[in-house]
Amino acid sequence: AFFAAALFFSLRPGKILVWVGKVLNPCFLLFLGILVIVAMLRPGAAVGAVVPEGAYASQPFFTGFLEGGKTHMIQESMESPQFNTGEKTLIIQCEEGMDELDISTFNGKNVYLETVENESDLTPDLLSAMAKKHKLDRILIEYNGMWMLSTLYDAMPQNWVIYQQMMFADANTFLSYNQNMRQLMVDKLMNTDLVVLNRTPA
Repeated sequence: AFFAAALFFSLRPGKILVWVGKVLNPCFLLFLGILVIVAMLRPGAAVGAVVPEGAYASQPFFTGFLEGGKTHMIQESMESPQFNTGEKTLIIQCEEGMDELDISTFNGKNVYLETVENESDLTPDLLSAMAKKHKLDRILIEYNGMWMLSTLYDAMPQNWVIYQQMMFADANTFLSYNQNMRQLMVDKLMNTDLVVLNRTPA
């Protein structure tokens, strides 16, 4: 059918605009309208039916490069009673930065810390085992900026969903990273909800 239509129009080039304007566009709008009406009257599933199940179904997600401020942001957030009210929280660290987390100062005490040292260690089995071990309400991930995000996306269990993704970077090195490691920079910026530049020059 496609090749027949292509042959028909190629033999009548002067009438292509007429067909597009008077026939194809109205047909497209008609079918689009039918599709919208059918989708509204007979949706495939209720909205609630597609929400991931499980107590640890959502997790804030921190990306960025070394000395970007990810660890400091997590530390301050967990010390705040507005953010941490005692939920069972797992923090997964994928790199060791200049600062270390001090769990003793967190507002809530139901906080667990796990580390992943190698990108190849990220697997659905590992992450599922971590979540099952601690029976969590939420997970915070401090991701290694030198690892591609596709590694984490592929390793996430099916009942996990990213609630928020934030990128942290040092303003003094941001442009240098962007120039010399463009692929890694684009990888972190592509799906982020918030970009924070620390240590901005006065």
